[in-house]
Amino acid sequence: MASNINTTDIDTEYPVPGQDNDSQGFRDNFTTILDNFEAAKSEIETLQTDTVKLNAENTFLLDGNDNPTLLIDANLKAHSLTVYTDPAGSVSSATTVSYADGEYQVYDLDGDTEVTIDNSGWPQSGRYAKMTLHLTASTPSVLTIAGNIKYGGDAFWNNPVIDSSSDPHIIELWTYQGGTTIYAKYLGKFE
Repeated sequence: MASNINTTDIDTEYPVPGQDNDSQGFRDNFTTILDNFEAAKSEIETLQTDTVKLNAENTFLLDGNDNPTLLIDANLKAHSLTVYTDPAGSVSSATTVSYADGEYQVYDLDGDTEVTIDNSGWPQSGRYAKMTLHLTASTPSVLTIAGNIKYGGDAFWNNPVIDSSSDPHIIELWTYQGGTTIYAKYLGKFE
């Protein structure tokens, strides 16, 4: 962004020492300085609104619409994604999983459980998003996954039993259609 602050119209040689100076020169310099303060104020307010902050969450949506700003040719280092652990501790009844809670979600089942994958909360169609489920069980629990899911060709999806409190079963879910269709792949039991 180019600055609108004008430093060339300030007469730095005014007033001239040792002579009677016309007051118009003072007024001209003051007007230019005042205009520059107003320009600086506007530019600082824009920076406060439209730039990334280290002390706050940052949303990259232009003008409040749903089209995010693109980060092109970004080189990320040592970054992380959000982990969500169900605040109930363990789940023993039907529960709904939302992408909006985080990209990696941890659930401990305590009895047969239906997990519904919410198709809202995903980024809009045309944007790829992925979520991972980390499932353990304090008692062997039959898992049923509901929602508009397309599964990979694995026998796991036929009423699987989550049977370990320490060795998680991991499932990946992703969409590029705003959650209208969600794809799922069972990655396995990690022992």
